[in-house]
Amino acid sequence: MGSINQNLVLLALALAALAVAPAISHARLSLAPEDCWNNIDKVDGCQKEIFSSYGKTEGDIHIFSSCCKAILDTPRRCRLWILGGRRFDPEFAAGVLQFCGATRAVPSPMYNVR
Repeated sequence: MGSINQNLVLLALALAALAVAPAISHARLSLAPEDCWNNIDKVDGCQKEIFSSYGKTEGDIHIFSSCCKAILDTPRRCRLWILGGRRFDPEFAAGVLQFCGATRAVPSPMYNVR
């Protein structure tokens, strides 16, 4: 009899978790576009660079390092929304992130090693 009660309690908890899970995940995914574009818009021309790079192969993507920094400093969920959302395809998002990651690893031309 105790086993049946335990199973009922576990079933009730599982159903409650299923009922709450969509509400929690929806709250996480509902992003305010202006919040996501905030870092990008702080860099003059960054949004334009992103849009003008769309449709180009990774080798043809040209985004200034300041724009790449803004992209990489944007929270991950916003980067996914901006680059991989309805506007662009996953290949483009991967290309931009790879380009910007490589750009971040290379010192700027103004950097002098002595």
